Amino acid sequence: MKLYTAKHCAPCHAAIDALAKQGNTIDGEEVRIVDVETDEGFKEFEEEVLSKLPDGGEIGVPLALKDGQYCRIDLANGKLSLACQ
Repeated sequence: MKLYTAKHCAPCHAAIDALAKQGNTIDGEEVRIVDVETDEGFKEFEEEVLSKLPDGGEIGVPLALKDGQYCRIDLANGKLSLACQ
């Protein structure tokens, strides 16, 4: 499972903080944080997310990806959870 974030994204910081309090796991599964503002992170984001969007499609961070599915991030009561499609 991956969480795509950016340094200049306030909601990303809230998600990262909540994830850290949970031991970097969601439902027992380890989450890898990918910063899209690094060269490596953007390349990965481009290959795994942007290249798969329909023409004209837009998407932003924070974004969770699990088993190839985009996940809605929920930060209720300081706990990070996901709803994947």
